[in-house]
Amino acid sequence: MNVDELIAKMERHCAEVLGEHGGRNMAALARHSHRIAAAGDRPTGRCRLGGAALLDPGTPWPEADGIPLSLLAVLDVDALAG
Repeated sequence: MNVDELIAKMERHCAEVLGEHGGRNMAALARHSHRIAAAGDRPTGRCRLGGAALLDPGTPWPEADGIPLSLLAVLDVDALAG
């Protein structure tokens, strides 16, 4: 399913559940994103959503404009490279 088909399916579902007006408003809130999915049968043990960061002791936490960033996921990029 390509992105346009997925968006159309989501819009139809929102309209069915919330009615035409509410469904259109809800569907308008959707944003493009990335899907994280298992790539194989061998987990690396270093990819996960949330949890503690894998930073060396003493490494400062990253910030943007003085505000600490939120950790969303830990990804083993060596495993992703393949």
